[in-house]
Amino acid sequence: MGSNSCSSSSSSPNPKKLKFRLSPFLCFLFLFLNFPTATAFFQNPFRKPEISYSQHCNDVVPEPPLSSDNVPVSHSNDFLSFQFAFFSGGVGIFNRTSESGISLSFNPSYIKNTTSHGVHKVKAILNIRDPWKQSVFGRRRLISIRYREDDSVFSVNGYWSESSGKLCMVGSGKSYVGSFSSKYPDVVLKLNYSKNNSIYGSLIGGTLECLHMKNDYNYFEPILILGLSQNPDYEYAKVDKSDCLSAQKGDGDINLSPSKLDRGVCFFFDGQTSLHELEYWSDCGSVNCNPLRGSIEYLPYYIAYRGVRCDQRSRKVQLLLGFPNPNDMESDFPGPNATLIAEGAWDENENKFCGVACRILANASVGDCEIGFSLRFPAVMSLRNWGSMVGEIWSKKDVKDSGYFGRFGFQNWVGVIEPQGLRYEYTKIEAVRNSCAQGKEIVRGKGKSYPDGFSLDMGFGLLVRNTEGKVASGFLRPQFVGDVIYVHQDELKSNHSRMLNMSYKITFLFEADGLSKLVIISAEGIYDRDIGLLCMIGCRHLDFESHDRNSIKNGSVDCETRITVQFPPLHAEQAEIAKGTIESRRSKSDPLYFQPLQLSSNSMTTTQAKKSIWKMNLGITMVVICCGGLLFGVLFKGHCILPKRFRDSSKYEEVPVIGNDKL
Repeated sequence: MGSNSCSSSSSSPNPKKLKFRLSPFLCFLFLFLNFPTATAFFQNPFRKPEISYSQHCNDVVPEPPLSSDNVPVSHSNDFLSFQFAFFSGGVGIFNRTSESGISLSFNPSYIKNTTSHGVHKVKAILNIRDPWKQSVFGRRRLISIRYREDDSVFSVNGYWSESSGKLCMVGSGKSYVGSFSSKYPDVVLKLNYSKNNSIYGSLIGGTLECLHMKNDYNYFEPILILGLSQNPDYEYAKVDKSDCLSAQKGDGDINLSPSKLDRGVCFFFDGQTSLHELEYWSDCGSVNCNPLRGSIEYLPYYIAYRGVRCDQRSRKVQLLLGFPNPNDMESDFPGPNATLIAEGAWDENENKFCGVACRILANASVGDCEIGFSLRFPAVMSLRNWGSMVGEIWSKKDVKDSGYFGRFGFQNWVGVIEPQGLRYEYTKIEAVRNSCAQGKEIVRGKGKSYPDGFSLDMGFGLLVRNTEGKVASGFLRPQFVGDVIYVHQDELKSNHSRMLNMSYKITFLFEADGLSKLVIISAEGIYDRDIGLLCMIGCRHLDFESHDRNSIKNGSVDCETRITVQFPPLHAEQAEIAKGTIESRRSKSDPLYFQPLQLSSNSMTTTQAKKSIWKMNLGITMVVICCGGLLFGVLFKGHCILPKRFRDSSKYEEVPVIGNDKL
């Protein structure tokens, strides 16, 4: 055996001739010392930058010497740091260049005084996440697997001036550009902080520039940054109790108080992005209903909101309201041109959250705060008002003003409401009885039992097929069983009656003309447990742009939709699945008529799944070792294979075992 081999030879059968074996550590050391490229792989991405601060930053904040006391200034950390930001650019480390949000964060590790009054030395970490791998809107999020916490991480050092609000830093970092490829660029970071403590000073503008030449492998194009300040001294200057007076009042609206919200108002605005479908009301037939006309060219289908800060005691919140492009929904959050920055407070008298929203303007500024909005949590839900959270947005400008837009609403089902705080009001039960009984002969299966209304089988993944054979996927989810919010309760099924009123939310996604079209139907009806038949009338949420605006009355929904679902028996001999139809009750000449859709479950029932798992005899190996190693067994395809002698591996005997289906 050669002395420089990393493994001993196996050609000689006599182990006594082997003098030694190289350990994995010695092999690693050999490679490390003999291959310079190997050592380069392990270099620290945050190596101490040999970058001249004075060359790149002295014109922004001149470099002073540190103060003799060298005491960290802790109170400024919250002022300088930010967790939410928009950014654009960065070609060379990102494949997409359009603006996207909530993808960049800045966290100072320490801030120290210098000999120059109001100037502080700062060390920080800048994290940038590729927004196109973090989508909360598109389907990409459902299938993507994230292997890294951050795509680009930079360690930077520099100085911040309190008087000018400017911060300039230099440093280096590591940027992932592929599965096994990284860049180690040197950078200069420049940020500009406002001294205004109100909503008008909420934005932090800046740039991150690469110091390498364009032909250098580590080069990337400049990144423009628009951060959201976390100033601890923020003042809610735009909050006014009169805001809720402008909100539309429904007939007999009863709203839940914050005490009925799980963990309070701030838990609802917890920094997570939530998406809601917009509902354009009838007054949009005569005026423009785009709240960002001039900044975006599309009519929004959705609104996204995300909390920035919240004061639990005063119940005041600052948040972002975004309007994503329905044809391009794979980023973290809409860019600043499609986003409003807002603040509001809970009105105790109206039991509503009301506030004011402002446009994000050029040069990291805020203005045009003439947009009102409200959020409420209805105590009573119904077929048309199916959301546990309901909101609306309106213009405070005069109807003749060029910036005026029509009032519109949005709603969604959110899980922050305590169950005992809600009830459901059924409005179509009599119509369901009449509609579903027409021409249907009920055949009751003898000796068959079907899922209970609270069974897990009452909701399932959905496949929908149209008359052209195109297939869409989605979900059919129960919301209420009677007056109770649906919660899986199989153990209580014997306490429930045969005929149950139920409400549902149905969603599925069709691909048409290269675009994804989301179909949402809220429905209510009757479930007959004796025959496993669910019959409902639903309200289909309309695509506003594909219908005549003047035809939309009382909200953009079509409530002439019938849904039937036949559930399989619990103990079916064959792998039966739930099947049904979605039909229009309108005449074929009606513009809102659609061809019948066939629906089916894309999964087996829980009973079928348990039975299938119980009967599986796959090649799963189970090894049994008893103390001294005297017993060694393998369970394989229904047989337990045992060795006759532990050390004689060529002789085995098969011992039949009882199959799972006979236990």
